[in-house]
Amino acid sequence: MYQMKKSWLISYGSSIALLLLIVAQDIQAQAPTAEERGKQHMVTYFCSACHGFTGQGGQTDIAPRIRVDVLSAEAMAAYVRNPGGDMPPYRTEAQIPDAALRDIYAYLKSIPPSPAAEDIPLLND
Repeated sequence: MYQMKKSWLISYGSSIALLLLIVAQDIQAQAPTAEERGKQHMVTYFCSACHGFTGQGGQTDIAPRIRVDVLSAEAMAAYVRNPGGDMPPYRTEAQIPDAALRDIYAYLKSIPPSPAAEDIPLLND
């Protein structure tokens, strides 16, 4: 009788452990990437209102393209904290967290560059 209870307990415990492992993997698989979070942060922190959803820049010179091709994540964050021109400063973590700035940078960096005008057939006809 004791052996049967022990066997059942081991089997039951193994099943629970396996179930927890499957659930943990599913939760991890659903966790958004830095790029996905950055895309959301572009909207949440109103970056897209001026710079566009892909950081391409606004329709005026007031909100230029965000140049992640030449800026490091640290340089972009420093500029956001102490900008020049018409951009309002986001000086504190309460206004926009450093982690959100890193995610925004990762999102913008993940966007492939636009082709050069000479590489677009329609523009060269």
